[in-house]
Amino acid sequence: MQTVPWPVSAWKQLKQGKISCEEALSLVRDDEGILKLDLLDEEVCSRFFQYCQGQKLPPVVPLLLWQSCFYLGSPVDVSPEALETISDRTLTTVKVLPISAKSYRAWYHTRTADLSRITSIRLLDPITGQQSTDDIGETTELFLSKAEGQIERIKAIISSALQHQASDIHLEPTLEGLRVRYRIDGVLRDITLLPGEISRRVVVALKVMANMDIADSRRPQDGRIGEKYQVDNEADQSMDMRVSTLPCVCGEKAVVRLLPRENPFTTIDKLGFSPKALKIYKTWLEQPQGIIVFTGPTGSGKTSTLYTSLQAIATEHVNVVTVEDPVEYVLPRITQTQVNEAAGMSFAAGLRSILRQDPDIIMVGEVRDHETAETAIRAALTGHLVFTTLHTNDAAGAIPRIKDIGPDPGLISDALLGVVAQR
Repeated sequence: MQTVPWPVSAWKQLKQGKISCEEALSLVRDDEGILKLDLLDEEVCSRFFQYCQGQKLPPVVPLLLWQSCFYLGSPVDVSPEALETISDRTLTTVKVLPISAKSYRAWYHTRTADLSRITSIRLLDPITGQQSTDDIGETTELFLSKAEGQIERIKAIISSALQHQASDIHLEPTLEGLRVRYRIDGVLRDITLLPGEISRRVVVALKVMANMDIADSRRPQDGRIGEKYQVDNEADQSMDMRVSTLPCVCGEKAVVRLLPRENPFTTIDKLGFSPKALKIYKTWLEQPQGIIVFTGPTGSGKTSTLYTSLQAIATEHVNVVTVEDPVEYVLPRITQTQVNEAAGMSFAAGLRSILRQDPDIIMVGEVRDHETAETAIRAALTGHLVFTTLHTNDAAGAIPRIKDIGPDPGLISDALLGVVAQR
């Protein structure tokens, strides 16, 4: 497979006599002040910052060094005093050309980004010091433009997703290339499109990180990645990523679920309930028995609400047991079990076993069949508080859905405390 050659910097073309200084400046900066980052030269930048080491500088970008003159770009008016200081440090004359603030932010972030590690720290605007308001797709492309290998590209994508509080990353092969999408607040958003020539290599790199079989692209595969990531100025935290691949017409699609290992859940009061709904929900949690059903699409926050609720009521006086597929977060004071169909550990089998463990509170990850629904309803009628989820569009649709699965309608009405629908 052919690789696209990296463009020769404008400064090198100028040194080789291929273009004039004016032509070089027009290459690195257009009439609107937009920089062509790939035509800037690293040696020019290195020399400038070496000369000005230890000096507090205004927001400037070294564009060219030619005939003892540094050509700088800046999104602000640089004071004469600052220009004189730069001139004294570099022993050159200095000329400043206006550039867009957006171009300066792009240059700054690509220069300072460390793609050897994953970070959830939001980018700061180097001009204002506030959080960057640049488009999410643009900031992702900035990271990707600096990545030198496929692993760095994957880490750049993960970092950008974490910085924007995404729950899932979708890498979808198309005829044009590899489409990258993030699920943010339950909604998928287009982020960027990677070139077709690197699409397969990016997915293969992801499979390597997840210890999946890179030689097999004809069958769906599942894997996990464990990584450290940077959070503000604190010590690095751990994160699990569930990776799933699926063969499709244009290649392999990969979906990555981001799961911080550290407990991300706060209190029930911060879940976003209205005051009236929160008061009602808290009364359900205080009941000694009954079933509470959660509904909503993928990424709507059902897991966050479930786990936060379990944490709130998991005291030393109660036995809380869950059966999940998979266990997404490990919670204190709670016994969590994982579904394993190959070993005969289904939701129904797990629930039957839990009932022999003297539980007070039970969480069933999902009600999928008649046996699980029947057992959960009967558990809720015999002194247990039960939590579970259903796939329905709204709260009203949960009851017909439970009836369709099979339990006696009379038992449902006696056991059901309420339904929480999220979007």
